[in-house]
Amino acid sequence: MAITYHDIKYKLQPPLDCSEIKDLRGQHFHNRLITNYENTDFAGCVLLHCYPNGIPNSIEVNPAQSEKDVTLKGADLREANLSGAILEGAILEGAILEGAKLYGADLKGAKLEGANLSGADLEGADLSGATLQGADLIGAILERADLKGADLTEADLEGADLEGANLSIADLIGADLTGANLQKANLQNANLGGANLQKANLQGALVSDQSLTIYGAYYIGPNSNLQRAILSGADLQGADLREADLQGADLREADLEGADLKGANISFAVLSRETKYPKNFEELTGFNKIRKMCHLCMDVYDAEFVRGIEFYCEDCD
Repeated sequence: MAITYHDIKYKLQPPLDCSEIKDLRGQHFHNRLITNYENTDFAGCVLLHCYPNGIPNSIEVNPAQSEKDVTLKGADLREANLSGAILEGAILEGAILEGAKLYGADLKGAKLEGANLSGADLEGADLSGATLQGADLIGAILERADLKGADLTEADLEGADLEGANLSIADLIGADLTGANLQKANLQNANLGGANLQKANLQGALVSDQSLTIYGAYYIGPNSNLQRAILSGADLQGADLREADLQGADLREADLEGADLKGANISFAVLSRETKYPKNFEELTGFNKIRKMCHLCMDVYDAEFVRGIEFYCEDCD
């Protein structure tokens, strides 16, 4: 029989953070994780099934033996039916929610680092401000979900359905969005640095401004992380690449005419004869153009070369 909200609600109370509390004498708490309590007076305070135990001067009744006794950290909730559940701020780090039904659930600010949500139904769920760092969301249904400000760093969203989802100001650094459906998704001010968007569907997606571009699997925009990115033959005309990190990027045959490269780091980028540069390339990147030899064959190449950048001659291209 599937787990329901009724089965877990006693573990959903937020932690009792005592960092700003000096006096809890005579108080009563039930099923709570207690943190930062070292400077708090618990004299006569009744702690019923709380964790940790051994808090000085408190009256402990049926003390919990681990954090898992009072939170959902690492809980096995696969196939659970939690549609519409109020899980705001819930501690679900490392929880197994594979195939769970979380349609319309309130998960605002929930702690879901490393959780397994593969195949879970989160359509219309509120995950704003939630922490999903490193979470497994492969094939998850997130249509119309609110992920505003969520931390999805290094999360695996391969094949996830995010149509119409709100990902504004979300952190997607290093996230795997291979084959994800992002049609009509709101990506305004989202951080996609290093995210893998290969074969993702971005039709009608809303982005911050006209300077943001998605090329293949890469986010192209100001401050973007494009280290060792494969951009050979890319049409980057007029792209806004201010302060971008292009170290080691493959820019052979790329068209950078009109691109803004002010402050960009292009050390060890790979160029070719066909690479097209903006008119103020030298000024923008801070590099001087000189004659140089081919990086591979070491033959002198009778063409301008940008100091510090690997260059392949026509024979070695």
